[in-house]
Amino acid sequence: MMKKRIFALFCALLMLTGLVSIAGAESTASTLPIKVELDFSKYQFTAPEEITVTIRVTNVTDEKFTSPVSVLDPNGSIIEAFGTPLLDAGASQSCTIAWNVTQADLNAGQLAFRVRYPRKDENGIVSNASNNFVKRISQVQAEPEIQVSRTITPGIARKGQEVSVVYEIRNVGTVDVTGVRIKESSAVSSNTASVGAIPAGEKKSHTFTVTMGTKNITSNATVTYSAGGKSYTEKVADATIKYGTVNLTATLTADRKGGNIGDEVKLTLTLKNTGKKNITGITVTDPTLNTVFTDVTVDAGKTVKLEKTITMTETAEYQFTVTGMEGTTGIETATGRLPLTAIDPAKAPSLTVETTASTDVVFTLPSVIRFTITVTNTGNYDAKKITVSSSGVSLASIAQLAPGESFTTMRDVQVNMVGKFRFDATLSNELGEATTFEGNIIQVQQAAPTSAPTQVPVTTPQPFVAEELPTEDTLPAAVTTFQGVLTTLYYIFAVLAVISAVLLAASIAGRVMNRPKDGQEQLQLSERRNYTEEVPEDERVMIADESENAPEAEEKPETAETADAVQTADDVAANEKPASAEAQQVFTADDMAEDGDAMEDAKAQIYGRSKRGRQ
Repeated sequence: MMKKRIFALFCALLMLTGLVSIAGAESTASTLPIKVELDFSKYQFTAPEEITVTIRVTNVTDEKFTSPVSVLDPNGSIIEAFGTPLLDAGASQSCTIAWNVTQADLNAGQLAFRVRYPRKDENGIVSNASNNFVKRISQVQAEPEIQVSRTITPGIARKGQEVSVVYEIRNVGTVDVTGVRIKESSAVSSNTASVGAIPAGEKKSHTFTVTMGTKNITSNATVTYSAGGKSYTEKVADATIKYGTVNLTATLTADRKGGNIGDEVKLTLTLKNTGKKNITGITVTDPTLNTVFTDVTVDAGKTVKLEKTITMTETAEYQFTVTGMEGTTGIETATGRLPLTAIDPAKAPSLTVETTASTDVVFTLPSVIRFTITVTNTGNYDAKKITVSSSGVSLASIAQLAPGESFTTMRDVQVNMVGKFRFDATLSNELGEATTFEGNIIQVQQAAPTSAPTQVPVTTPQPFVAEELPTEDTLPAAVTTFQGVLTTLYYIFAVLAVISAVLLAASIAGRVMNRPKDGQEQLQLSERRNYTEEVPEDERVMIADESENAPEAEEKPETAETADAVQTADDVAANEKPASAEAQQVFTADDMAEDGDAMEDAKAQIYGRSKRGRQ
């Protein structure tokens, strides 16, 4: 009894001390020129860890501080994030920092932050002051705890239909759990699923699939995990998956496998009534989307398609559960699981395509334009297997581009018509889908050619160039040969000309030397050439006159030869017959030239006769 009284007295004393301390603190706080607010992201700990601390300091006076305010952490270091502000009256300054709670902090049960500030005394003198501001923390015993939920879809399945058994494990304890494993019944799966570690406050899930046969299937599971060096086990009760005939089939599809967070994906639900009765009052639900469609009717033997557009927020699996009424009988079925992957925007590929052209104006068609295409990886990860194309025609392939790296290619394109030209870059994303990045548009136009302005010709004097004269004849061989032939002919004709000149000179000299005297000259000058006729009288007188005027020739004694010659001439004259065109014999100069000796004899006879007549 005495012990109880002593214990009660001790407790009362503690309470009184606490009240006095609180009152003192409130009294002190009420007289401080500042107000300090501390907030921790967590106050109970099972072990040392990092927390977030928010500090806010307010000037509660009516005057602006003349000295700066600063905050020190539990280790006595100034918190630079807070700064050293001069707070106006009523103004505040705050900051948020990360702080590692140590085992020493847990043993002390508190975290104290010190604030320095200006303070004015009763005499109005300002001085610097500081106070510690404390928040309590505590260390608790680790208490692992998980919650296991199971969803079977559909509850009734026809033969060959896929049934999904989904387990969701949530860690609702204060410590992380590790080595989480799920063992299902052998009727559902012969494999044990490994889930891994689940931090406190988080959850993970795993799905088993089984194909319905011709009898019911029983599902149950054992979940094992570890925490704080100990092993724990959770049991999941039996659940029956019923075999039955359902005249309604449901199929769920999507227009893509997923997308970036924020992208839209269209889901299509196809409902087919294979029975002979209409199915009415159909409701479609999903664990993630909740109620999707309501009050849907599918007539007997008909098919209905329903579409739902969703926005990607995270990677998830969608499985629609369909319930309705076939006459007065309730039915239930479900689609298969449809996984959709949400791509982290930081991991999404990002490319830019910049195109320039050698010209954007052509004057004739077709024309050739050189395009320069530059592809740059503006993402945070490597871009692989990139194809550069235009109008579906592949122009270049890029194996890989690192972040920030560029690739440039040039292509000469024959432009057959004007218009817009664009080059694109395509690659596959994490889903295996082709993602195309469009380049800028080049507008090519046609213009009439313009004549170039007339320019004043600029005469540039040609520089003196010394050329070396050829030392050899560079004429063709055929010309050289022909020149040799001509040279030979020249000498031949020259020799012939000399010979002809010599012969001509000799002939002239011979004629001059053999020229007849007196009568011969008269004979050659006479108009008559018929020496067989007698000379008319008038001509004879002329001849006589000429003879008289001519110097007399020395008379020579008649010899026997002379007598014969005269006789011969007389005989000729005596025997002459009357002249006729046919019988008359005429001596011409040509005949005398041909027969020189005969002519000379005839002349001698004539001249001798004439001479005698003159005598």
